Amino acid sequence: MRKRILHITEKPLVVCYDPHPHSIIPVNENYMNWIYENYIQLSSFKNINDRINFTWIEFIFLNDYHQNNPFVNVEVISDGEIMDHIDDFIIDCIDRNKYVGICVDRFYIHEHHDYNLSHEPHGLLIYGYDLEEKVFYTMDFYKGIYSCRKVPISEIVKGYTAETNEPKVMSFIYEENVKYELDIQKVFRALEDYYLSTDQHFKVKYSLNPDVPKTFGLDVYRVLKQLYEVTAIEKKRLDIRPLHNLFEHKKRMVYLLEYLSQKMLIEIDPKWISGYKEIMNEAESLRNMLIKIELTKNDQYSNRFIQSIVTLSDKEKVVLGGLINQIIK
Repeated sequence: MRKRILHITEKPLVVCYDPHPHSIIPVNENYMNWIYENYIQLSSFKNINDRINFTWIEFIFLNDYHQNNPFVNVEVISDGEIMDHIDDFIIDCIDRNKYVGICVDRFYIHEHHDYNLSHEPHGLLIYGYDLEEKVFYTMDFYKGIYSCRKVPISEIVKGYTAETNEPKVMSFIYEENVKYELDIQKVFRALEDYYLSTDQHFKVKYSLNPDVPKTFGLDVYRVLKQLYEVTAIEKKRLDIRPLHNLFEHKKRMVYLLEYLSQKMLIEIDPKWISGYKEIMNEAESLRNMLIKIELTKNDQYSNRFIQSIVTLSDKEKVVLGGLINQIIK
Protein backbone atom coordinates (compact mmCIF):
# COMPACT_ATOMS: atom_id res chain seq x y z
CA MET A 1 0.00 0.00 0.00
CA ARG A 2 1.43 3.35 -1.05
CA LYS A 3 -0.90 5.64 0.86
CA ARG A 4 -3.16 5.31 3.90
CA ILE A 5 -4.83 7.97 6.04
CA LEU A 6 -6.79 7.13 9.19
CA HIS A 7 -9.71 9.19 10.50
CA ILE A 8 -8.74 12.38 12.29
CA THR A 9 -10.86 14.92 14.16
CA GLU A 10 -9.18 18.17 13.17
CA LYS A 11 -10.98 20.15 15.88
CA PRO A 12 -11.09 17.85 18.91
CA LEU A 13 -13.43 18.66 21.79
CA VAL A 14 -10.50 19.20 24.16
CA VAL A 15 -7.36 21.05 23.11
CA CYS A 16 -5.03 21.35 26.08
CA TYR A 17 -2.28 19.11 27.39
CA ASP A 18 -1.67 16.40 24.78
CA PRO A 19 -4.91 16.44 22.76
CA HIS A 20 -3.71 13.62 20.51
CA PRO A 21 -5.99 10.87 21.93
CA HIS A 22 -9.00 13.17 21.44
CA SER A 23 -8.03 13.68 17.80
CA ILE A 24 -8.57 10.05 16.89
CA ILE A 25 -12.11 9.91 18.32
CA PRO A 26 -15.03 10.82 16.02
CA VAL A 27 -17.40 13.20 17.80
CA ASN A 28 -20.44 11.21 18.97
CA GLU A 29 -22.92 11.31 21.83
CA ASN A 30 -21.21 8.65 23.96
CA TYR A 31 -17.88 10.45 23.75
CA MET A 32 -19.50 13.83 24.46
CA ASN A 33 -21.22 12.40 27.55
CA TRP A 34 -17.85 11.28 28.85
CA ILE A 35 -16.28 14.69 28.14
CA TYR A 36 -19.12 16.59 29.82
CA GLU A 37 -18.85 14.42 32.92
CA ASN A 38 -15.08 14.31 33.32
CA TYR A 39 -13.73 17.70 32.22
CA ILE A 40 -15.07 19.89 35.01
CA GLN A 41 -12.46 19.90 37.77
CA LEU A 42 -9.08 21.69 37.56
CA SER A 43 -5.98 21.00 39.62
CA SER A 44 -2.60 22.58 40.22
CA PHE A 45 0.36 22.58 42.57
CA LYS A 46 -0.79 24.17 45.82
CA ASN A 47 2.27 26.15 46.81
CA ILE A 48 4.21 28.41 44.47
CA ASN A 49 7.51 27.04 45.76
CA ASP A 50 6.46 23.59 44.53
CA ARG A 51 6.05 24.67 40.92
CA ILE A 52 7.80 22.02 38.89
CA ASN A 53 6.31 22.94 35.56
CA PHE A 54 4.83 26.31 34.67
CA THR A 55 2.16 24.54 32.60
CA TRP A 56 0.91 22.44 35.50
CA ILE A 57 -2.64 23.74 35.70
CA GLU A 58 -4.75 21.02 34.19
CA PHE A 59 -8.07 19.23 34.12
CA ILE A 60 -7.90 16.85 37.06
CA PHE A 61 -8.85 14.00 34.77
CA LEU A 62 -5.59 14.31 32.85
CA ASN A 63 -3.79 12.49 35.62
CA ASP A 64 -3.22 9.09 33.99
CA TYR A 65 -5.56 10.27 31.24
CA HIS A 66 -4.22 7.68 28.80
CA GLN A 67 -5.47 4.90 31.05
CA ASN A 68 -8.68 6.69 32.03
CA ASN A 69 -10.01 7.34 28.52
CA PRO A 70 -12.39 4.46 27.70
CA PHE A 71 -12.48 5.40 24.01
CA VAL A 72 -8.76 4.96 23.40
CA ASN A 73 -6.59 1.91 23.92
CA VAL A 74 -3.03 3.08 24.59
CA GLU A 75 0.16 1.05 24.49
CA VAL A 76 3.61 2.39 25.33
CA ILE A 77 5.86 0.74 22.75
CA SER A 78 9.19 2.25 23.74
CA ASP A 79 10.28 4.78 26.36
CA GLY A 80 13.87 6.02 26.57
CA GLU A 81 15.33 3.75 23.91
CA ILE A 82 15.52 4.43 20.17
CA MET A 83 13.76 1.86 18.02
CA ASP A 84 15.38 0.72 14.80
CA HIS A 85 13.56 1.33 11.50
CA ILE A 86 11.02 3.61 13.15
CA ASP A 87 9.59 4.64 9.76
CA ASP A 88 8.72 1.05 8.88
CA PHE A 89 7.21 0.53 12.33
CA ILE A 90 4.95 3.59 11.94
CA ILE A 91 3.77 2.50 8.50
CA ASP A 92 2.97 -0.98 9.83
CA CYS A 93 0.95 0.55 12.70
CA ILE A 94 -1.07 2.72 10.31
CA ASP A 95 -1.78 -0.34 8.15
CA ARG A 96 -3.20 -2.02 11.26
CA ASN A 97 -5.42 0.99 12.10
CA LYS A 98 -3.12 2.12 14.90
CA TYR A 99 -2.22 5.77 15.40
CA VAL A 100 1.29 6.57 16.58
CA GLY A 101 2.34 9.10 19.21
CA ILE A 102 6.04 9.81 18.93
CA CYS A 103 8.43 12.22 20.61
CA VAL A 104 10.73 14.06 18.21
CA ASP A 105 13.10 17.01 18.52
CA ARG A 106 11.28 19.95 16.92
CA PHE A 107 14.64 21.34 15.78
CA TYR A 108 14.42 18.96 12.80
CA ILE A 109 10.73 19.50 11.89
CA HIS A 110 10.42 22.35 9.37
CA GLU A 111 6.78 23.09 10.26
CA HIS A 112 7.70 24.00 13.86
CA HIS A 113 8.82 27.43 15.01
CA ASP A 114 11.78 25.73 16.73
CA TYR A 115 13.08 24.46 13.37
CA ASN A 116 16.86 24.98 13.18
CA LEU A 117 16.60 27.30 16.22
CA SER A 118 16.33 25.29 19.44
CA HIS A 119 16.20 21.67 20.53
CA GLU A 120 12.74 20.91 21.92
CA PRO A 121 11.61 17.28 22.33
CA HIS A 122 7.85 17.08 21.91
CA GLY A 123 5.21 14.49 21.08
CA LEU A 124 3.24 14.55 17.84
CA LEU A 125 0.54 12.29 16.41
CA ILE A 126 0.93 10.37 13.15
CA TYR A 127 -2.27 9.23 11.44
CA GLY A 128 -1.22 8.43 7.88
CA TYR A 129 1.48 8.17 5.26
CA ASP A 130 2.08 8.73 1.54
CA LEU A 131 5.04 6.81 0.18
CA GLU A 132 4.91 8.62 -3.17
CA GLU A 133 5.35 11.99 -1.47
CA LYS A 134 7.51 10.41 1.26
CA VAL A 135 5.53 12.10 4.05
CA PHE A 136 3.70 11.26 7.27
CA TYR A 137 0.37 12.91 8.06
CA THR A 138 0.72 14.45 11.53
CA MET A 139 -1.04 16.60 14.14
CA ASP A 140 0.65 18.86 16.65
CA PHE A 141 0.84 22.45 17.88
CA TYR A 142 2.43 23.83 14.75
CA LYS A 143 3.45 27.45 15.34
CA GLY A 144 1.04 27.66 18.24
CA ILE A 145 -2.01 26.18 16.49
CA TYR A 146 -3.11 22.57 16.88
CA SER A 147 -3.38 21.47 13.26
CA CYS A 148 -2.57 18.88 10.61
CA ARG A 149 0.65 18.95 8.58
CA LYS A 150 2.42 16.68 6.12
CA VAL A 151 5.96 16.15 7.41
CA PRO A 152 8.72 14.42 5.42
CA ILE A 153 9.42 10.93 6.72
CA SER A 154 13.12 11.82 6.81
CA GLU A 155 12.45 14.68 9.26
CA ILE A 156 10.48 12.42 11.60
CA VAL A 157 13.30 9.86 11.57
CA LYS A 158 15.94 12.53 12.15
CA GLY A 159 13.96 14.20 14.95
CA TYR A 160 13.31 10.84 16.62
CA THR A 161 16.87 9.48 16.45
CA ALA A 162 18.58 12.76 17.43
CA GLU A 163 20.75 12.65 20.55
CA THR A 164 18.86 15.72 21.78
CA ASN A 165 15.52 13.89 21.70
CA GLU A 166 13.74 12.06 24.52
CA PRO A 167 12.56 9.03 22.52
CA LYS A 168 9.13 7.65 23.26
CA VAL A 169 6.67 5.78 21.04
CA MET A 170 3.04 4.98 21.79
CA SER A 171 0.19 3.50 19.81
CA PHE A 172 -3.48 4.55 20.00
CA ILE A 173 -6.50 2.52 18.92
CA TYR A 174 -10.01 3.96 18.85
CA GLU A 175 -12.51 1.79 20.76
CA GLU A 176 -15.62 2.38 18.67
CA ASN A 177 -18.11 0.20 20.58
CA VAL A 178 -17.95 2.04 23.91
CA LYS A 179 -21.28 3.23 25.33
CA TYR A 180 -21.31 5.97 27.95
CA GLU A 181 -24.31 7.39 29.79
CA LEU A 182 -24.05 10.79 31.45
CA ASP A 183 -24.18 10.54 35.26
CA ILE A 184 -25.83 13.81 36.28
CA GLN A 185 -25.04 13.25 39.96
CA LYS A 186 -21.35 12.93 39.16
CA VAL A 187 -21.59 16.22 37.27
CA PHE A 188 -23.14 17.87 40.34
CA ARG A 189 -20.42 16.51 42.62
CA ALA A 190 -17.66 17.71 40.28
CA LEU A 191 -19.21 21.20 40.08
CA GLU A 192 -19.43 21.34 43.87
CA ASP A 193 -15.82 20.22 44.29
CA TYR A 194 -14.68 22.81 41.76
CA TYR A 195 -16.59 25.58 43.56
CA LEU A 196 -15.29 24.56 47.01
CA SER A 197 -11.71 24.00 45.72
CA THR A 198 -11.68 20.44 47.06
CA ASP A 199 -11.31 16.90 45.79
CA GLN A 200 -13.78 15.54 48.31
CA HIS A 201 -15.72 13.23 46.02
CA PHE A 202 -13.18 11.79 43.60
CA LYS A 203 -9.95 11.74 45.61
CA VAL A 204 -7.70 11.28 42.62
CA LYS A 205 -4.42 9.48 43.27
CA TYR A 206 -1.73 11.29 41.35
CA SER A 207 1.04 9.41 39.61
CA LEU A 208 2.52 12.71 38.41
CA ASN A 209 4.63 14.09 41.27
CA PRO A 210 2.43 12.46 43.94
CA ASP A 211 4.35 14.09 46.82
CA VAL A 212 3.67 17.65 45.64
CA PRO A 213 0.63 19.16 47.44
CA LYS A 214 -2.25 19.88 45.06
CA THR A 215 -5.09 22.35 45.00
CA PHE A 216 -8.30 22.31 43.04
CA GLY A 217 -11.10 24.28 41.44
CA LEU A 218 -11.39 28.02 41.92
CA ASP A 219 -8.20 28.09 43.99
CA VAL A 220 -6.16 27.67 40.79
CA TYR A 221 -6.76 31.39 40.21
CA ARG A 222 -4.67 32.11 43.31
CA VAL A 223 -1.91 29.92 41.92
CA LEU A 224 -2.15 31.61 38.51
CA LYS A 225 -1.81 35.05 40.09
CA GLN A 226 1.23 34.00 42.12
CA LEU A 227 2.73 32.16 39.16
CA TYR A 228 2.72 35.17 36.87
CA GLU A 229 3.80 37.56 39.63
CA VAL A 230 6.86 35.42 40.36
CA THR A 231 7.54 34.87 36.66
CA ALA A 232 7.59 38.65 36.11
CA ILE A 233 9.95 39.19 39.04
CA GLU A 234 12.27 36.45 37.82
CA LYS A 235 12.19 37.95 34.30
CA LYS A 236 11.35 34.55 32.83
CA ARG A 237 9.38 33.86 29.68
CA LEU A 238 5.65 34.11 30.26
CA ASP A 239 4.08 30.73 29.55
CA ILE A 240 0.71 30.92 27.79
CA ARG A 241 -0.28 27.31 28.41
CA PRO A 242 -1.85 27.70 31.88
CA LEU A 243 -4.11 30.46 30.54
CA HIS A 244 -4.95 28.46 27.45
CA ASN A 245 -6.05 25.61 29.71
CA LEU A 246 -8.10 28.07 31.75
CA PHE A 247 -9.81 29.27 28.56
CA GLU A 248 -10.46 25.68 27.47
CA HIS A 249 -12.04 25.01 30.85
CA LYS A 250 -14.48 27.92 30.44
CA LYS A 251 -15.45 26.65 26.98
CA ARG A 252 -16.14 23.24 28.44
CA MET A 253 -18.29 24.81 31.16
CA VAL A 254 -20.36 26.75 28.61
CA TYR A 255 -20.86 23.64 26.47
CA LEU A 256 -21.79 21.59 29.54
CA LEU A 257 -24.45 24.04 30.72
CA GLU A 258 -25.89 24.43 27.22
CA TYR A 259 -26.05 20.66 26.82
CA LEU A 260 -27.74 20.09 30.19
CA SER A 261 -30.26 22.81 29.37
CA GLN A 262 -30.99 21.69 25.80
CA LYS A 263 -31.46 18.06 26.87
CA MET A 264 -33.66 19.31 29.73
CA LEU A 265 -31.69 17.19 32.17
CA ILE A 266 -31.89 20.06 34.66
CA GLU A 267 -33.46 23.50 34.62
CA ILE A 268 -30.81 26.22 34.33
CA ASP A 269 -31.55 29.92 34.47
CA PRO A 270 -30.27 31.40 31.15
CA LYS A 271 -28.43 34.11 33.11
CA TRP A 272 -25.93 31.53 34.41
CA ILE A 273 -25.17 30.36 30.87
CA SER A 274 -24.78 33.98 29.75
CA GLY A 275 -22.58 34.58 32.76
CA TYR A 276 -20.28 31.72 31.82
CA LYS A 277 -20.11 32.93 28.23
CA GLU A 278 -18.87 36.26 29.53
CA ILE A 279 -16.32 34.46 31.71
CA MET A 280 -15.19 32.42 28.69
CA ASN A 281 -14.71 35.58 26.62
CA GLU A 282 -12.80 37.27 29.42
CA ALA A 283 -10.58 34.20 29.85
CA GLU A 284 -9.77 34.38 26.14
CA SER A 285 -9.00 38.11 26.46
CA LEU A 286 -6.75 37.35 29.43
CA ARG A 287 -4.83 34.80 27.39
CA ASN A 288 -4.49 37.25 24.50
CA MET A 289 -3.29 39.97 26.87
CA LEU A 290 -0.51 37.66 28.01
CA ILE A 291 0.49 37.08 24.39
CA LYS A 292 0.66 40.85 23.87
CA ILE A 293 2.83 41.32 26.96
CA GLU A 294 5.20 38.58 25.85
CA LEU A 295 5.47 39.88 22.27
CA THR A 296 5.92 43.55 23.16
CA LYS A 297 7.94 43.02 26.35
CA ASN A 298 5.93 45.96 27.67
CA ASP A 299 5.41 45.79 31.43
CA GLN A 300 2.75 48.50 31.44
CA TYR A 301 0.08 45.82 31.03
CA SER A 302 1.38 43.63 33.88
CA ASN A 303 -0.61 45.19 36.74
CA ARG A 304 -3.77 45.18 34.63
CA PHE A 305 -3.10 41.56 33.71
CA ILE A 306 -2.71 40.45 37.35
CA GLN A 307 -5.81 42.37 38.41
CA SER A 308 -7.78 40.76 35.57
CA ILE A 309 -7.00 37.32 37.02
CA VAL A 310 -8.48 38.42 40.38
CA THR A 311 -11.51 39.97 38.71
CA LEU A 312 -12.20 36.85 36.66
CA SER A 313 -11.90 34.66 39.74
CA ASP A 314 -14.38 36.79 41.65
CA LYS A 315 -16.81 36.78 38.75
CA GLU A 316 -16.74 33.02 38.29
CA LYS A 317 -17.25 32.47 42.01
CA VAL A 318 -20.44 34.55 41.90
CA VAL A 319 -21.80 32.91 38.74
CA LEU A 320 -20.97 29.35 39.77
CA GLY A 321 -22.24 29.94 43.30
CA GLY A 322 -25.60 31.08 41.93
CA LEU A 323 -25.76 28.13 39.55
CA ILE A 324 -25.01 25.60 42.30
CA ASN A 325 -27.60 27.13 44.60
CA GLN A 326 -30.17 26.59 41.83
CA ILE A 327 -29.32 23.07 40.70
CA ILE A 328 -27.98 21.46 43.89
CA LYS A 329 -30.64 21.76 46.58
